[in-house]
Amino acid sequence: MTAVPIARLDFMTRAVNLLLTACFVIFVAFPAVVLDDHHFPDTVLLANLGWRGVNDFLPNIDFPHFYGGVTAWFMTTAFKLFGVDYRSINFAFLMLYGVSVACLLGLAFRRLSMTACSMLVVLAAALILSLAPIEEGFVVWPRIAHSFVYNHVAMVLAMGLTVYAAKENTPAKLEAASSVLAGFVVCLLVLLKTTFGVFVPFLGLALLIQSRLRSCLFLTLGAALGILV
Repeated sequence: MTAVPIARLDFMTRAVNLLLTACFVIFVAFPAVVLDDHHFPDTVLLANLGWRGVNDFLPNIDFPHFYGGVTAWFMTTAFKLFGVDYRSINFAFLMLYGVSVACLLGLAFRRLSMTACSMLVVLAAALILSLAPIEEGFVVWPRIAHSFVYNHVAMVLAMGLTVYAAKENTPAKLEAASSVLAGFVVCLLVLLKTTFGVFVPFLGLALLIQSRLRSCLFLTLGAALGILV
């Protein structure tokens, strides 16, 4: 038997991951109707966020809302772009997926190989776009739900921050730029849901253990810019 060259194997892996990601995107972008056979109240909650946003209400200011406003902003934007409709929730999820993957790839740039990045991209698609409520435990049969997607977005952002924390980048300017991005992602993570802030001290500790003091400085700068935005 002839061994498969590593380069060809990498290319095949990236191609398969791209195909799987496309399948997830198509599944969410082109349904005939929006289905939720598991936890419809969360679908209604998300639709309420979009409807209130279209009518210029702000979460935590004009109406009580537990989360920081990131999910509400994406729902509102999707409702404005695609109409006040339940299908717009799916488009909001696609937007959340796009932004979170962009952050993930930005933090993984030159830290991971293209093949590894493609694996994280398809894993992110499985988390965000599969509409599987993994928080319910083992899914015995197929379930579709719009519940907990903000949790899954946070997992993707946390994956990116973990890659950033695990390895310092070179040159120094690239490390500084990725640190600013990491600070912005930290802000986004906390605003998705306040309890995700528990991740932040461990991120800082990982940098301090590696004596990446300059990275800590730019991380703080990025978080400050995120707060201003």
